[in-house]
Amino acid sequence: MKKAKKKTLTPFQKKFCDILILMERCGSVEKRRAYELAGYKARGKTAEVEASRTLRKPQVKKYLADARALYRGEEKKTQEKTKADIVRELEIMAFARPADYYHNDGTPKKIKELTKSQKAALRAITVVEHHYTNKKGKKGKTVKTEYTIQPKQRALNSLAKIQGFLNMDAREIASLALAMHEAMRDKE
Repeated sequence: MKKAKKKTLTPFQKKFCDILILMERCGSVEKRRAYELAGYKARGKTAEVEASRTLRKPQVKKYLADARALYRGEEKKTQEKTKADIVRELEIMAFARPADYYHNDGTPKKIKELTKSQKAALRAITVVEHHYTNKKGKKGKTVKTEYTIQPKQRALNSLAKIQGFLNMDAREIASLALAMHEAMRDKE
């Protein structure tokens, strides 16, 4: 009697799924692009067809469903931070934009105007009060607020390690970064 083999993902399939999920989070789902970035040789129309075929495989469907459920937080939480929690925190830091902390006229937003995610990405808040007396003897003060956000590069490197992208060559990373940047820009 033959034992049924439990099918597992190949390294390429896992990489394909991880890239696809990352693209989904950025608001762009290009299965052909994810397939190419995963290291498969197929390009263009062939990559589109092969990506669709790969997505129909049961082990790929299960991996994607589990990963999406984990990201949405449908898994039961333990006392420790889960991988999804860590990824969310790193994403907040990695994709924080300095311009979001200031009004259009260049003045800094008040802390109560910042979103929860914007506050989480802060490394430091510096408030400097300057007291003065004008020529007429009237006293006054100016308050200057500066926000320092977490280092983006460190957060991006940590995300890349978690997602397994550090095994990619520089061309693949640049191509993925460009796709993510375009997705983020299109989302705005």
